[in-house]
Amino acid sequence: MTDSASTPPETPPPPAPAGRKLVSDTSKLTGAVACSYGINLIGGLVIARILAPRLYGIWKTVQLAMQYSAFGYLGTSQGIDRLGPSLVSERKNERYQELVSNSLGFSFVLPILGAAALVLAALITQGGPVRSGCLALAMLILVQPLNGHAESILGVEKRFGARAIAMLGSTTARVVISIGAALLFGLEGVLVTFVVVLALTAVYMWRQSQLRLHVQFHWSIFRQLFAIGLPMTLLVVGEQVLITADKWVVAGVLGAKEMGLYQMAIFAQPILMLGPFSLRQVISIDIYDKFGRTGTLESVRAVYERSIMAIALGSPIVIGAVYYGVPWLISWLLDDYVSAIGAVRDFAVLIYPILLIQTAFAILIVAKKEKIAFMALIATAGACTCFSLAATHAGAGFQQVLWIHSVGWFLLSGGILFAVQRLFGDGVLWTLWRLLRWLLPMAFLAIELPAVSWLMTRIGLELNTFPHAALCGVVHTIACLPMLYGLERRTKAVSHALGKIRQRLGV
Repeated sequence: MTDSASTPPETPPPPAPAGRKLVSDTSKLTGAVACSYGINLIGGLVIARILAPRLYGIWKTVQLAMQYSAFGYLGTSQGIDRLGPSLVSERKNERYQELVSNSLGFSFVLPILGAAALVLAALITQGGPVRSGCLALAMLILVQPLNGHAESILGVEKRFGARAIAMLGSTTARVVISIGAALLFGLEGVLVTFVVVLALTAVYMWRQSQLRLHVQFHWSIFRQLFAIGLPMTLLVVGEQVLITADKWVVAGVLGAKEMGLYQMAIFAQPILMLGPFSLRQVISIDIYDKFGRTGTLESVRAVYERSIMAIALGSPIVIGAVYYGVPWLISWLLDDYVSAIGAVRDFAVLIYPILLIQTAFAILIVAKKEKIAFMALIATAGACTCFSLAATHAGAGFQQVLWIHSVGWFLLSGGILFAVQRLFGDGVLWTLWRLLRWLLPMAFLAIELPAVSWLMTRIGLELNTFPHAALCGVVHTIACLPMLYGLERRTKAVSHALGKIRQRLGV
């Protein structure tokens, strides 16, 4: 592993303007995530066809369980995210190493217990794919602390290029090898590939950081990380519950087949979350750094509000691509999932409020409002779940469940955006006006997308075909140009991103 004590310091490059550096850092992650999602999209469809629904369902269940097992860190890695940026900026490397080493050490406690329970479950389970899934999950949750902490420290150190390379490289390797492994060995081959690639990716990321891979156990340091990180973890848990409660209702009440259709309906969620989530990762570190040095919310207002504007004006073009493109892919490749197309279109628009609040969580954290936000997230998810359970009991399908939960997403997101602006000291009327402006693109999409689709069918293009999707996409892109122009005029983000692309291509 790389030892910072034996590595000569590099000459830092001249500082870039804050806005451009933000776009540059975000574009690195966004480009890597975009390519990764594209590869995952194609690979996921291929693997789904190879494994068939039941085995594919087990594979997706393992991945879902992985998302929740990360909460076993008890907030210590989130404590690193919160404390680390200012320590790195102030070159307090010894303290930084000490915090990370203790966070890593205590993060293994619950995963070891969980892995032991999974091995026991595998031993008492009859042989087959369920046993394979349990054993693979046991290994994955042991590797995950190494991988999760490596991702965290690369973000803290603002080594977004190395993080982007790790993401793109691991995704490419996993998908390519998994396809071959699925053909040769079935589900077991896919699971083994996932474990090996995750472990190798963790090793690579640790070697790119300035820290040594070292484990310590100091109770006082753990308590500090736990006290700071647990509220942040609760916020992440609440967010996860909010955006997965609908899946549990569909799976638990409507059954496996409906769950498969619903998963296809929300298949493009990672693509829609691509830009906002990458922006969230960069913005959060920047906010923690600035607030850690100044202690004032006003110091982070500009970067937060630019991020909201970037999401509001930049997301519609991606939403349109999903609205028109995914139904065409389903109609072309997956006949069994055609009944999910209506929900695909609905989801593309209804997810917009969740995209908007991605960077708001960092403000809630530095303002110490995590517990209130957590309760709001859980209460909203619980209310939506109750309404959707009642609706399914009355005969509603998965599309109606989506609409019920989307109402909760909309109301909660509006409340969070309103609360954050009030934390900055803005008046009620001014805050409501800003909130209306940020939500206007959603109203525009709700009208424009179906109108363009209807217009294309009126001129003779068959719905869900490539010509229909392509021409709709062109018209939608033209319709979004004023929003992109507004984003460019305010931040120069579009021209800077295009310049980076030309630079990468050597044009």
